[in-house]
Amino acid sequence: DLARGMTAEEEASFLDALAGRYPQALPFRSWLRRPGEQPMTGPLLGGCLSLLTATLGTPWFPDLEGAVVFWEDVNEPPYRIDRQLTHLRLSDNLARIAGMIVGHLDGGGEADWPALVSDSLSGLEVPVAWGFDSGHRQPNWTLPLGLPACAEGDDCRLWLGQG
Repeated sequence: DLARGMTAEEEASFLDALAGRYPQALPFRSWLRRPGEQPMTGPLLGGCLSLLTATLGTPWFPDLEGAVVFWEDVNEPPYRIDRQLTHLRLSDNLARIAGMIVGHLDGGGEADWPALVSDSLSGLEVPVAWGFDSGHRQPNWTLPLGLPACAEGDDCRLWLGQG
């Protein structure tokens, strides 16, 4: 993203992250599954779904217990996204997460991404936020993984730096 040039909002997000200016709130589009009475709160972990899935069973796979798991991926067809989410779910690594936030998805074609993600996560009863602008496409908010994150059901913002 630095090579292509950033929008003013992306640059502000990047500089705020470097300077440690928190808390800050970043918007997402909607909820696929809203949180109950308790907000979705925990350390923000994750990244590119295909890379996250590739680290399963290695020392580099993060401990996701209690985490707000962010993921995104591009240039992956719907069946691969389904397979990767199913693999993560069946490996039991998503059983104790606080929730999930989904960023950019793009695999070509006219996939119904929200329906596919909901179906792939069936049986996993956690909040899922949809449409977070981070990942391989513009706009791309800078996400400091490991920082406390929080999102509540009445709001479509992810708060970073407070939990």
